[in-house]
Amino acid sequence: MTVALFDDQTEFVDGLRAAIAQGNQSILGVASPAVGKTAIAAHIIKAARAKSPAASAGFLVHRKNLLRQTSQSFWQKGIEHGLLTSGRVRSLVPVQVGTIGTVYSRLANLRPPSIMFVDEAHLARGNMFETVIKWALSHGSRVIGLTGTPERLDGKPLGELFEVIVLAKSTA
Repeated sequence: MTVALFDDQTEFVDGLRAAIAQGNQSILGVASPAVGKTAIAAHIIKAARAKSPAASAGFLVHRKNLLRQTSQSFWQKGIEHGLLTSGRVRSLVPVQVGTIGTVYSRLANLRPPSIMFVDEAHLARGNMFETVIKWALSHGSRVIGLTGTPERLDGKPLGELFEVIVLAKSTA
């Protein structure tokens, strides 16, 4: 089963792929709310796994309700995955969806994924997110932050974690 995308989503994926092809290891993908950033991540994960069955992926969220939503979306798109969250035994499947607190606390026991998505990436300068992102980057993972808001309220820049910004087409 493939993950079908709309033209604007395909254009965004092409932009993310171009940023990777240019050698960027960390990319901030900015798209308006409701563009389907989780569907876009699912598409990229499925394509990576089809190209190389050894490819692995992580998808980080900051709240359990987002973990449930992402997990449900991934199952609907035919992506087998494990959940990294408190109270769950770790699955060894190559795709994992995890809450930041659990991933942060289990870093010593985790294998870095080939690609890691960071949902709500404008939160990435928080200590746990920053630690996990730097861990992934130091192990050669590609990191794609997804956000509708490419700036933080506290003024901390995101440029220390993300090398380039890819903008999706505006909903306007």
